[in-house]
Amino acid sequence: MRFKRLILSVLFALPIILPQAARADGTVTVTVLTDQITIHDRSVVTIPIVVVCDSLGTDGIGATAESVKQTEGNHVIYGYTQDVFGEPTPLTCDGSTRNLVTEQIIPAPYSEPFHAGLATIIAVESYCTNDGSICELGSAGPLQLIIKVG
Repeated sequence: MRFKRLILSVLFALPIILPQAARADGTVTVTVLTDQITIHDRSVVTIPIVVVCDSLGTDGIGATAESVKQTEGNHVIYGYTQDVFGEPTPLTCDGSTRNLVTEQIIPAPYSEPFHAGLATIIAVESYCTNDGSICELGSAGPLQLIIKVG
């Protein structure tokens, strides 16, 4: 389990450390459905994401991480989520299936509530063989877009 956590931590850090390298991979395509992002009760931002991944030839584990950042006056509003899909992953990774992943993000405990309006969103998706010997990674963002009341 520690090995899987280490692998996933490194995968989530790659787009921050080497953003161009992570995007150039091309084995996982991540598309945020920007016109469908909504906010509910100032507490939950819903982000629909389409993921297309190549086959690794075996069942594996998948992971997703998203973040939302907004500003309001001098305050920074921030929230994030990280999910790990166990074996077998709910993604169909065959190079063509468009998997819909819907993530819900709440503000961090120290943050103000979200609001409708301009936001910066980052989405990272990864998929690895069970032993972690092969991993695919894709990301979208940072994207500047408008969150609508849902």
